[in-house]
Amino acid sequence: MSYSTQFYVVDIERLKSAFGSNDDALLRATVRDQAAEIESNSEWFQPEINEEGAPRVEQALAEIIRGSVNVPEDCEFQYGYALELLCMQLGERVKEAGDVSFLHELPFGRKLLDGRAPVSIPPSPDFPEIGHLLAADVFGELARVREAIADGDHQYDCERYLRVLEKAYAAGKGIVSFTY
Repeated sequence: MSYSTQFYVVDIERLKSAFGSNDDALLRATVRDQAAEIESNSEWFQPEINEEGAPRVEQALAEIIRGSVNVPEDCEFQYGYALELLCMQLGERVKEAGDVSFLHELPFGRKLLDGRAPVSIPPSPDFPEIGHLLAADVFGELARVREAIADGDHQYDCERYLRVLEKAYAAGKGIVSFTY
């Protein structure tokens, strides 16, 4: 099986402010605009939802926006996917990055791999793996990746990750990554 990382350029402070905001307009807009992703998630995780009590992703999204995350045991993954819906809604997926495999295999500092989501959701013991990089840290990471490319290590993935960093730097925003 092949894994990939999706990157979103997003205003991290705006994303953080969504947690506990009770912003029903944001919830409705996200459910409306990301309906295809929500349907895909429901189909993919139907056994976990029907048999193991996992929340539907839109329920997890609502809990994040309300600031009251009640995670059933072994169901943390849905909150990660709900966070990704918020990143889709509030940010922009960097499609130019193509497929980047696991970031931890790249030869530089990787502040993005702190293993933490930018909002208070429980970490999933499995996928998605979530990381984030604040806008203030993008330039330093950009310099490290450029140096790694100059050294010729992991050129393919480094060039794709470089596109993500350049886009975030130009926008003055941070990055949230999801690996699955």
